[in-house]
Amino acid sequence: MTLTVSRTAHRATTALFLVSGLSFGGFVVRSAALKVEHGLDDRAYGLTSVLFGAVAIATMQALGPLLRRVGPEAVARVAVVTLPLAVALLGAVPGTASYVAAIAVVAAANGALDVSMNATAVRAEQRIGRPILSGCHAAWSIGITVATLAGTASLAAGVPTAAHLAVAACLAVPVALAAGSRLPVVAPTGAPGAGGAPASARPAEAADATRSWSPAFARVAVVGVVLMVAEGAALAWGAVLLHEQRDASLAVAAAATTAFTAAQTLGRVVGDRLRAAWGDARLFRRGAVVGACGLALGALAPDPVVAVGGFALLGLGGATLVPIAYAETGRLDPSGRSAARLSVFVYAGVLAGPAAIGLLAAGAGLTAAVALVAPLLAASALILPRAGHDRTRTSTDLPQRARQAG
Repeated sequence: MTLTVSRTAHRATTALFLVSGLSFGGFVVRSAALKVEHGLDDRAYGLTSVLFGAVAIATMQALGPLLRRVGPEAVARVAVVTLPLAVALLGAVPGTASYVAAIAVVAAANGALDVSMNATAVRAEQRIGRPILSGCHAAWSIGITVATLAGTASLAAGVPTAAHLAVAACLAVPVALAAGSRLPVVAPTGAPGAGGAPASARPAEAADATRSWSPAFARVAVVGVVLMVAEGAALAWGAVLLHEQRDASLAVAAAATTAFTAAQTLGRVVGDRLRAAWGDARLFRRGAVVGACGLALGALAPDPVVAVGGFALLGLGGATLVPIAYAETGRLDPSGRSAARLSVFVYAGVLAGPAAIGLLAAGAGLTAAVALVAPLLAASALILPRAGHDRTRTSTDLPQRARQAG
C-alpha cells in the first residue's frame, strides 16, 4: 500500500511540472504572434516582459503565508489548473489593455505553480525517500519541448492563436485535474494534526523560519541565481553569439539552443539515478565543472560546430544542478518553505541573468560576457552542497527527516 501511495504521489508531482512546461511553452511559442495581433511595439512588448517577471515574483513572495497555512500541495492543486486556462485567455481577450491584464494573470498563475510545485516536489522526495526532483524537472523540459514543437507546427499550418491555445488548454486541464486529485493531503508543518498541538508547534515553526533564512540557505540562494545566469547565457545569448561573433548561419546558431535543451532534458531523465548512485555533493561538483567547461567551450571555440557541442555539454553537466539545489533546501527545511523561497531567487536569476550579460557585453564584448559566467558556475561547486551529503543522506536519511518534520 505504501509503495502504491508513493508511486501515485510521485506521478502526480511529476505531472505538475509537465503541465507547467506545456502551458509555458505554448505561451512562449506564440509570443511573437501575440505581439503582432495586439499591436505592441518593441517598447510595449518589453514592458509586458517586465510586468510578467514582476507579477510572478510578487506572487511567489505573497504566497508565503498561504503556503505555510495550507501547504504547497493545496496551492498546486489550484495553480496547475489555473495556468493553462490563463494562457488560453491570452488568445481570446480583445484589445491591448485586456491583453496586458491577461499577461498579469498568466504571470501570477505561473509564479504560484512554480513556487508550489517545487515545494511539493521537495516534500514528496522527503516522504518517498529517494531522489525524484531531477525527473520532475525533466518533465518540465519535456513539456516545454512538446509545446514549442506543437506550436511551431500550428503556426506553419496557419492555426489561429486563439484556437491553438484553447486546444492546448483542453489537453492540459484534464492532466492538471488528475494530478491535483492524486496529490497527497499533507498537513502543513506546525498545523493541528501535524504532529502536535498548535501551542507546542509554534516554537518549532519559529525555528523552521529561522533555519530557512540561515547562512546555509543563503548559499543555496546564491547558487540558484548563478545556475539561472548560466542557463540564460545559453538560452538567450548562445545563438546570438554564434551568429554575430562566429559568423555561423542562423540554422547552426539555433542549433546551440537546441543542443543545450536536448542535453539538459536527457541529463534530467537519468539524473535521479545518478543522484542515488553518486550522491548529491559528488554529482553537483562534477556537473558544475562539466557545465562550466562546456560554457567556456561554447563561448570561446572559434569553430561554431565545436561551440554547439560546448553548449550541449553545458546542458548535460548542468541538468541536475537546479534539482539538487532544491533537494538541499529539503535537507535544510523539510517543510518546503525554503524550497518556495528558492523559487523566488531562481526566477530572479532567470530575469536578471540575460540582462546582466547584455549590459556586460556592451563594455567587454559578448564573447567575454558569456565566458565570464563559466568560472562563476565552476565556483558554485565549492559552495553547494555541503560536504557529507552523500548517497546515504539522499536516500535512507530522507524518511527519518520527513517523519521528524511531520
